[in-house]
Amino acid sequence: MSFGSGGTAVTSTSIGYESGYSIAVQPDGKIVVSGESQNGTVAGDYNIVVLRYNADGSLDGGFGNGGVVIRAVSSGWDLSGSVLIQPDGKIVVGGNAWTGSTYDFIALRYNADGTPDNSFGSGGMAFFPVGGSQDNAWDCTLQSNGKILLTGPVHNGNNYDFGLARLNPDGSLDGGFGSGGRVITQMGAADDLSWSCTVQSDGNILVAGRSVVGAVPAFALMRYLPNGAPDNSFGADGKVFTPIGGVSDRGRVVVVQPDGKILLGGTSTIGSSDDFAIVRYNTNGSLDYTFGVNGIVTMAVGTGEDILWDVLLQSDGKILASGYGISPVSGYDFAVVRYNTNGSLDQTFGVNGIALTPVGAGSDFGIAVALQSDGKIVMTGATVGVAGYDIAVARLKSTLSGTFSPGADEEFALLDCHPNPFNATTQVSFRIPHSEFVTLDVYDFSGRKVATLVNEILGSGNYERTFDANGLANGVYLFRFQAGVFEQTGKAISVK
Repeated sequence: MSFGSGGTAVTSTSIGYESGYSIAVQPDGKIVVSGESQNGTVAGDYNIVVLRYNADGSLDGGFGNGGVVIRAVSSGWDLSGSVLIQPDGKIVVGGNAWTGSTYDFIALRYNADGTPDNSFGSGGMAFFPVGGSQDNAWDCTLQSNGKILLTGPVHNGNNYDFGLARLNPDGSLDGGFGSGGRVITQMGAADDLSWSCTVQSDGNILVAGRSVVGAVPAFALMRYLPNGAPDNSFGADGKVFTPIGGVSDRGRVVVVQPDGKILLGGTSTIGSSDDFAIVRYNTNGSLDYTFGVNGIVTMAVGTGEDILWDVLLQSDGKILASGYGISPVSGYDFAVVRYNTNGSLDQTFGVNGIALTPVGAGSDFGIAVALQSDGKIVMTGATVGVAGYDIAVARLKSTLSGTFSPGADEEFALLDCHPNPFNATTQVSFRIPHSEFVTLDVYDFSGRKVATLVNEILGSGNYERTFDANGLANGVYLFRFQAGVFEQTGKAISVK
């Protein structure tokens, strides 16, 4: 089954800015996205948006209004950074909303058809403060007993601390957790920003984000007992800090492996630009030296700013990291990187483990990632639209191997390049399912076009074109294949 148009689905719910921030796949294959949608062009007025797509990328007309539900909680900046599907099919989104004077944590629960679940909170909404001001929940997770955890940075009047709250299944604060259902943790002396939470199999809770150790930014991880008290057997007083680049380290998402080891993904400034970074810890919070270099893997995904937003585990133990990076050909693109269990790049995925996927003609900012039951990867974020940014969803094939990126899930495809490393007789093959104007260009890694292999209307079928590498310097070259709205990039190495 193909997905959307050329493997992507772009949805405009506003004439202003909008973005998907979280994505989940239902057992029936439908895809749920949550995020924010600007109220027209009103500055500072954003609403919480939830969309549901069918498995083919079309909006689900049985959900909300044509597949879209917009909740205007206030006249300020309301957004959802996280969405989850309960076992009963109800949908929970977590985020923050404006009270009129500050921001508070918010959780909304919807019935399967997108209507508010009035058995949850007040009118399907739980809206509550955690710290003194500026409480911005970014992630929510569901415990096995149906209770809901939310985390995000909360302001103490001087700077931010880790904030954590737990709700009962009816949306009320759990009085048996922390202080009245809330836990605030000062990790360091400066801003401590929590972005992600998860629950271990023993019920202990992990919260991840960023902090500062001395004057050095660091990934930060905190573990709590099931009642919200610090787990003093983890790190030092429940706290673990890992500086990576020493300039700007921002831990963002925490995942627990089946063996109990802990992955913390985020972004680190290496040299002059931001790179993907993942750290793996043993169960006690010590670095796992069997992963990457001393427990740390950093990766330059594109040619400049690379921002990691999400991490998940495949059933085979391989690790997917998503976000966005800069392609020398098309600018900011959705980015997915796949790692082997030891932190090395999975060379069978994308281009040497990296897939940069353009969605629109302008900048594309990928954020959250999820897996379908068939192993295909779905991802959400934002793409430049006609009047602002629109919500974007892309689907990638996770099983492709070889030298080319998976690209979007469609019948168009840049199939192969052989031999590679290439020479004067290298053949580049591609497929188109119907008549389209096709271009196939070759660029060096600085973005300079060095060859055009196709620039014409072609009928449906499989094609090959010869790429003569004579006269080109050793190095990495990019193929850019376009057929109508479909676009895909691939990489090969020139060796004389």
